[in-house]
Amino acid sequence: MTVAEDVKQAIQAFLVPELDAIKAQIAEVRGVQSQMSERLSEQAAQILAQRREVTEAMARLESRMDGRMDRIEFKLETVKSDFDTRIDRLDASLNARMDHLDTSLSARMEYFEKGIGTRMDRIEDKMERQSGKMDQIIMLLSPQNRAIG
Repeated sequence: MTVAEDVKQAIQAFLVPELDAIKAQIAEVRGVQSQMSERLSEQAAQILAQRREVTEAMARLESRMDGRMDRIEFKLETVKSDFDTRIDRLDASLNARMDHLDTSLSARMEYFEKGIGTRMDRIEDKMERQSGKMDQIIMLLSPQNRAIG
């Protein structure tokens, strides 16, 4: 054997155990990498499943909230409609009462005006009669009329 062959064999003898160790480390790293990849895939699948569940739960919640909001809006519209109807009734009732009071007051005023007019006419008649009587008394009491009388 030559020196070159001896060196070659010595290098191969030296490199082979180290190469085997490196290959073993690479295989171990690949195994760990494969396990990590599997775990990450499982975790990603779990996260996606949880995300789907959350999305579905949010959709159900949104649907329930929409239903509740629709019911609340309907109740509010019903209450508003009832309230408007009551206000319209009260307004009509108040207008009718005001018209009745106005008519009643006008009739009473007219009645009292007629009554006052009648009384005033009577008072005027009395005053004219008394004025006539006073004129007669003055005529009787006046000195010129005494001389004639």
